[in-house]
Amino acid sequence: KSSLMVQATETVRAMVKKMKKRVIVTRYISNEGDSRIPFSLFRSIFKDLLRQIKHDDEGSVASSRPVDFEIDEEWDNLSLQSNSTMSSVMSTDATRFRFICEELNAPPEFAEVVGKRLLGLKSTAAPSTASKPPDLNKIVNFIADAFIRCTKHADLVLLALDDVHWMDEMSWKVVQAIFERSENVLTFCGSRPPSTNHLAVDEKFWSELHGAYKEEGRYMEINLGLFSETDAQEMIAYHLDISVDKIDGSFLRNVFTSSGGMPHYLSYVLETIKRNDLTVELDNGLIGLKSSESAESKLGFKSVNDLLLYRLDALDSSVRTTLHLAAVLGTEFDLLDAALTYEEMFDVIDSDRFQSAMELCAHFDVAEKEGILEQVVSSTKHDQDEFGDPADEEGNLCTGLEDVFISPSGRKSHPLYSDNRRYRFTHDSWKTSILSVMLDGRKEEMHEQIATVLEREIVEETESKDDLELQIHVFKHWNLSGNFIKAAELALMIGGQLMILGLNSQAILLYDDVLNALEQISPFDSAKKLGGIRSSIIDTFDTNHLELLIKVYISMGKACCNMGLGEGARDAYQSALDILDYA
Repeated sequence: KSSLMVQATETVRAMVKKMKKRVIVTRYISNEGDSRIPFSLFRSIFKDLLRQIKHDDEGSVASSRPVDFEIDEEWDNLSLQSNSTMSSVMSTDATRFRFICEELNAPPEFAEVVGKRLLGLKSTAAPSTASKPPDLNKIVNFIADAFIRCTKHADLVLLALDDVHWMDEMSWKVVQAIFERSENVLTFCGSRPPSTNHLAVDEKFWSELHGAYKEEGRYMEINLGLFSETDAQEMIAYHLDISVDKIDGSFLRNVFTSSGGMPHYLSYVLETIKRNDLTVELDNGLIGLKSSESAESKLGFKSVNDLLLYRLDALDSSVRTTLHLAAVLGTEFDLLDAALTYEEMFDVIDSDRFQSAMELCAHFDVAEKEGILEQVVSSTKHDQDEFGDPADEEGNLCTGLEDVFISPSGRKSHPLYSDNRRYRFTHDSWKTSILSVMLDGRKEEMHEQIATVLEREIVEETESKDDLELQIHVFKHWNLSGNFIKAAELALMIGGQLMILGLNSQAILLYDDVLNALEQISPFDSAKKLGGIRSSIIDTFDTNHLELLIKVYISMGKACCNMGLGEGARDAYQSALDILDYA
């Protein structure tokens, strides 16, 4: 799936480039936790698009009149550190976002609610004094219009979205609005089978895609199946540089069985065979495995999971420890978050921070070489011939050092701040394999350390306290650490904010996460259940625990009421009453 997405994206990009047309390629891979974060897709994409905006007339930037933007190849040449009028007005994403708000005649509160809370744009401007947040449908329409406005000068905008089965409901609504209104946007979506992986897309829109839009030629769907033995045979021949008729039948069967016909898994198997030189010419003149030249050859691994664990075991123990941390952080994570948690884990003192940071980077370098991790590049790319080369590394480093000088406290004082980057597991199977061999207690301990680090950032960075994404990340790690008090308090606080914004379904997801964590404790206990929670667990709760649990159910009921889900609201309120009565 992902390979096809990449190939299709690059093919279209090359075609448009050959036609000497202007193209914007925007890529995003959803993560497992994105379903909890409203507008998660556009947090990343929007920031990249805003950085391509430039005003034509410097003299009018400082005016209060609506401004005109265009994507311009000279934007990177504009020094954001200078003292010019242009840089003072256009030096931050939040500032550019406010100009977009003005151009689209958006209400003043949009810069605060949409920019700061939903898109995570940091601003030093005074918060809006609006009495109530903007209507949710207006927010969806605004983000779609802003995206279209920022990209209108391109001949083609390619929106490549992978793993959309993890994409949140509000991001889907914006994607729908862009699809219905834009004239230059082509969207690729990659997903696991929707039959077993629920898509948070509007049911009516999904029906129209498979109906009218499909008949009009605006929508098509490709279902990918497993490789056949013939496909696997061709891949073996290509990967090992041998002819198809030279592959021994037992060799083919073992490789095919071990991979289960999954192309990505097959590549792991072949990579291991090639790296360890496991092939040999058999007596029959065909190519087989060295493990047994006379009998039925065996690869030595019952599954791809065993193969991945074999490769992990071959790594140094310090690298494995770092990969344990990476797996607990999630499918995608910041180097700086990993470094700060690493320091928390090993009680690193200030004088040893640089050495600790270099050791961690060396571990990640090994993981990259092994194909376990990869660095995440910018989600939005322009044709370099059309838009110019990206800023050089030295310029980026100087910008980072300037930030360190301005604010020498907290994250910004860390040795890796100027070189922060994002990493991602090359395939979810790596993360799954690593987590499968970790003790539950160790995972919970790491989640607690990560939550402590992220929570500290919210306290130290004033601009981060209203960032819903960061708050939800902190909640996730506290919840997975088994700390019910912390998780419930955060769920109630964040859920309340989401409900004020009209994001009731997202609030319900958070409340469900808290309750599900309790339901998974002692799953084989036959004790009586109250609202899905075993009475034996409730018996261990003190007054504070009970009060928070009841409040979670009450908040769940309110959110269901707001959505018109009468049955769900009744069940939630009844659970709260049952627990109160039992207590």
